[in-house]
Amino acid sequence: MHTTQFTLTPCKPFDFVSTIESHGWMNLTPFSWDADSGILSRPERVSDKVVEMQIRGSAVREQPAHVQVTVIHEGELDGTTIESLRARVFRSLMLGVDLTAFHRVCRRTPGLQNAPAHARGRLLLGSTLFEDIVKTILTTNVNWAGTKRMVNRLVDAFGSPLPWDARRRAFPTAEQIADGAEQILEEGLGLGYRASYIVDLARQICDGSLDLSRFENAGLNSDQLYRELRAIKGIGDYAASSILLFLGHAERIPVDSWARSLISTHFHAGEKVTNEQAAGAFGEFGRWRALAFWFYEWPA
Repeated sequence: MHTTQFTLTPCKPFDFVSTIESHGWMNLTPFSWDADSGILSRPERVSDKVVEMQIRGSAVREQPAHVQVTVIHEGELDGTTIESLRARVFRSLMLGVDLTAFHRVCRRTPGLQNAPAHARGRLLLGSTLFEDIVKTILTTNVNWAGTKRMVNRLVDAFGSPLPWDARRRAFPTAEQIADGAEQILEEGLGLGYRASYIVDLARQICDGSLDLSRFENAGLNSDQLYRELRAIKGIGDYAASSILLFLGHAERIPVDSWARSLISTHFHAGEKVTNEQAAGAFGEFGRWRALAFWFYEWPA
């Protein structure tokens, strides 16, 4: 067994724990979060290898701000593989996000005034956009326990195992899901109607008709991204708005029953609100609207 270490430098301010605990992804396979040790770990398939990444990071007041990654692996890792791992961690922790403008607004807004002190504003993402889209589809019309079960089944069925611990598997690639399409569609894996959406997504990526890098690298604005995301089978308003937030576009609140309940209770005296009313909340935040909703300190 070998280990390789590297360090990444995030935009400041940065708080590792706040970032990890910002989003339920920390509780979804293949992530494993140990709050006591402060280590986020996950198996990762890269360059036909499966490695384990153990990730630690600095608190908001620590200088310099940093993220340290220990990669456990068999054999040697070449420079290309290491750079790919670096890029995935950088993406997953949104290390390039500048929160300065968002925090400036938070300081004068009740319910958000603690966000700057805790460097809130980043979300934990998967290591690839494909992972985030699949997991988002698996959050639709289901409770959180159901989402966890579905993600576990998909990873267990198709993810590549760690060579030294077959119980732990990396998130499956689009190719692995496309190859297992018939099993997914016939057996269902408890995914329900979502199975066909995930298979279609994987097949489009594999046949080249859908290039997810376009969403991250083409310089599209939020409206363009939203329209193109909605064109993907299985991506409705809630899912598209969620994925936009993962891509760093926070103009649209992902409206589901949880969001409607919060906004109804705290801004409309418990009266039923429409999706349009919920989506319009925090309008004064403009391009930060979804972040303001996400990190607002909702009363218990």
